[in-house]
Amino acid sequence: MDRYGKRMFSSATFAMRSLNYLCHFTRLQRDILKEMGDALQDPTAAGSQDKINSQLGTLNSIVNSSMRHISYAADGASRATGTGVTLRRHAWMRLCDFADPFKASFTNSPFDG
Repeated sequence: MDRYGKRMFSSATFAMRSLNYLCHFTRLQRDILKEMGDALQDPTAAGSQDKINSQLGTLNSIVNSSMRHISYAADGASRATGTGVTLRRHAWMRLCDFADPFKASFTNSPFDG
């Protein structure tokens, strides 16, 4: 069980790290698109401005959707990390030679990170 918890914890932390990078890159993309939209507010390009604004709106929608899905994936990975920590703690407690009252107090203590 300890190996399973260790693998789950390792995989989840890797996923969280990847999602963190993806979140930063997506946020940067969103900010760049906003700057592009602000720069294209030139009244001389009024004929194509509606088309450009429509495309920018679509790209912004895609970025917002990506951010939402990144949040969902990070939530799942963080839950897997917590589960992995719990599994490893219980496996370790089963293998150690501490007295039962100490095991109970240790098991009931909050996880601090």
